[in-house]
Amino acid sequence: MKFRGTQTIIIWSIINIAVIIVSLIYLNRASSIIFMSVLIYAFIYFFSYDVEIKESKIIVRTFFIRRQIYDINELKFIHAITIRKAGYIYIQIGKSYAEEFYILVFKNNSKIKVNAFLKYKGTSLGRYLKKQYHIPFKEFEETKYIYGNP
Repeated sequence: MKFRGTQTIIIWSIINIAVIIVSLIYLNRASSIIFMSVLIYAFIYFFSYDVEIKESKIIVRTFFIRRQIYDINELKFIHAITIRKAGYIYIQIGKSYAEEFYILVFKNNSKIKVNAFLKYKGTSLGRYLKKQYHIPFKEFEETKYIYGNP
Protein backbone atom coordinates (compact mmCIF):
# COMPACT_ATOMS: atom_id res chain seq x y z
CA MET A 1 0.00 0.00 0.00
CA LYS A 2 1.30 3.43 -0.95
CA PHE A 3 0.96 6.54 1.16
CA ARG A 4 0.84 9.60 -1.10
CA GLY A 5 0.11 13.29 -0.73
CA THR A 6 -2.93 13.48 -3.00
CA GLN A 7 -4.41 16.59 -1.38
CA THR A 8 -1.04 18.30 -1.68
CA ILE A 9 -0.81 17.40 -5.36
CA ILE A 10 -4.18 19.04 -6.04
CA ILE A 11 -3.24 22.21 -4.16
CA TRP A 12 0.18 22.39 -5.84
CA SER A 13 -1.32 21.99 -9.30
CA ILE A 14 -3.72 24.90 -8.67
CA ILE A 15 -0.87 27.04 -7.33
CA ASN A 16 1.31 26.12 -10.32
CA ILE A 17 -1.36 27.13 -12.82
CA ALA A 18 -2.04 30.42 -11.03
CA VAL A 19 1.64 31.38 -10.74
CA ILE A 20 2.35 30.44 -14.36
CA ILE A 21 -0.54 32.61 -15.59
CA VAL A 22 0.49 35.56 -13.39
CA SER A 23 4.14 35.25 -14.38
CA LEU A 24 3.27 35.14 -18.09
CA ILE A 25 1.12 38.26 -17.74
CA TYR A 26 3.30 40.43 -15.49
CA LEU A 27 6.89 39.21 -15.94
CA ASN A 28 9.22 38.91 -18.86
CA ARG A 29 9.78 35.62 -20.63
CA ALA A 30 13.03 34.60 -18.89
CA SER A 31 11.70 34.99 -15.35
CA SER A 32 8.44 33.23 -16.24
CA ILE A 33 10.45 30.26 -17.59
CA ILE A 34 12.42 30.14 -14.32
CA PHE A 35 9.18 30.22 -12.29
CA MET A 36 7.64 27.49 -14.42
CA SER A 37 10.67 25.22 -14.16
CA VAL A 38 10.87 25.59 -10.36
CA LEU A 39 7.16 24.99 -9.88
CA ILE A 40 7.11 22.03 -12.25
CA TYR A 41 10.07 20.54 -10.36
CA ALA A 42 8.20 20.99 -7.05
CA PHE A 43 5.07 19.45 -8.56
CA ILE A 44 6.99 16.41 -9.83
CA TYR A 45 8.71 16.03 -6.45
CA PHE A 46 5.41 16.01 -4.53
CA PHE A 47 3.87 13.67 -7.08
CA SER A 48 6.80 11.23 -6.95
CA TYR A 49 7.41 11.21 -3.17
CA ASP A 50 5.67 8.32 -1.47
CA VAL A 51 6.05 5.77 1.30
CA GLU A 52 5.06 2.18 0.65
CA ILE A 53 4.46 -0.62 3.13
CA LYS A 54 5.17 -3.98 1.58
CA GLU A 55 5.90 -7.28 3.34
CA SER A 56 6.38 -5.52 6.73
CA LYS A 57 8.94 -3.12 5.28
CA ILE A 58 8.72 0.64 4.91
CA ILE A 59 10.00 1.76 1.51
CA VAL A 60 10.63 5.48 1.01
CA ARG A 61 10.75 6.66 -2.61
CA THR A 62 11.69 9.94 -4.20
CA PHE A 63 11.41 10.52 -7.94
CA PHE A 64 10.11 6.94 -8.25
CA ILE A 65 13.46 5.54 -7.09
CA ARG A 66 13.72 3.38 -3.98
CA ARG A 67 15.67 5.52 -1.55
CA GLN A 68 15.50 3.72 1.79
CA ILE A 69 14.08 0.47 3.15
CA TYR A 70 13.26 -0.03 6.84
CA ASP A 71 11.87 -3.02 8.70
CA ILE A 72 8.67 -2.36 10.65
CA ASN A 73 9.66 -4.89 13.31
CA GLU A 74 12.62 -2.64 14.17
CA LEU A 75 10.35 0.31 15.08
CA LYS A 76 10.54 1.27 18.74
CA PHE A 77 7.92 4.05 18.79
CA ILE A 78 6.38 6.88 16.77
CA HIS A 79 6.37 10.57 17.69
CA ALA A 80 3.50 12.63 16.25
CA ILE A 81 4.61 16.27 16.20
CA THR A 82 2.13 19.16 16.03
CA ILE A 83 3.56 22.66 15.63
CA ARG A 84 1.53 25.59 16.92
CA LYS A 85 2.43 29.24 16.54
CA ALA A 86 1.84 31.47 19.54
CA GLY A 87 -0.91 34.02 18.99
CA TYR A 88 -2.71 32.07 16.25
CA ILE A 89 -6.18 30.61 16.48
CA TYR A 90 -6.54 27.10 15.09
CA ILE A 91 -9.82 25.70 13.82
CA GLN A 92 -9.94 22.03 12.92
CA ILE A 93 -12.62 20.99 10.45
CA GLY A 94 -13.39 17.34 9.88
CA LYS A 95 -11.89 14.21 11.37
CA SER A 96 -8.26 14.79 10.42
CA TYR A 97 -5.57 14.90 13.05
CA ALA A 98 -3.53 18.02 13.72
CA GLU A 99 -0.03 16.53 13.51
CA GLU A 100 2.28 17.84 10.83
CA PHE A 101 4.89 15.11 10.73
CA TYR A 102 5.93 11.86 12.33
CA ILE A 103 9.32 10.81 13.60
CA LEU A 104 9.76 7.06 13.39
CA VAL A 105 12.32 5.93 15.98
CA PHE A 106 13.98 2.55 15.49
CA LYS A 107 15.64 0.21 17.99
CA ASN A 108 19.12 1.32 16.89
CA ASN A 109 18.07 4.95 17.67
CA SER A 110 18.00 5.98 14.00
CA LYS A 111 15.12 8.28 13.06
CA ILE A 112 13.04 9.05 9.99
CA LYS A 113 10.93 12.15 9.57
CA VAL A 114 7.76 11.49 7.54
CA ASN A 115 5.19 14.14 6.64
CA ALA A 116 1.65 13.59 7.88
CA PHE A 117 0.11 14.61 4.55
CA LEU A 118 1.04 11.20 3.13
CA LYS A 119 -2.20 9.22 3.30
CA TYR A 120 -3.76 5.99 2.12
CA LYS A 121 -7.58 6.05 2.05
CA GLY A 122 -7.61 8.94 4.51
CA THR A 123 -5.27 7.33 7.05
CA SER A 124 -1.82 8.78 7.61
CA LEU A 125 1.28 6.60 7.88
CA GLY A 126 1.81 7.05 11.63
CA ARG A 127 -1.81 6.33 12.50
CA TYR A 128 -1.79 3.25 10.25
CA LEU A 129 1.37 1.85 11.86
CA LYS A 130 -0.13 2.49 15.30
CA LYS A 131 -3.35 0.69 14.44
CA GLN A 132 -2.06 -2.23 12.37
CA TYR A 133 1.27 -3.02 14.03
CA HIS A 134 0.48 -1.78 17.60
CA ILE A 135 3.58 0.41 17.79
CA PRO A 136 3.73 2.78 20.79
CA PHE A 137 2.58 6.24 19.74
CA LYS A 138 3.42 9.52 21.50
CA GLU A 139 1.92 12.88 20.60
CA PHE A 140 3.90 16.07 21.12
CA GLU A 141 2.93 19.68 20.62
CA GLU A 142 5.60 22.29 19.95
CA THR A 143 4.94 25.99 20.28
CA LYS A 144 6.80 28.46 18.11
CA TYR A 145 7.00 32.03 19.25
CA ILE A 146 7.33 35.15 17.13
CA TYR A 147 10.80 36.05 18.41
CA GLY A 148 12.20 32.52 18.64
CA ASN A 149 11.76 29.73 21.10
CA PRO A 150 12.93 30.17 24.71
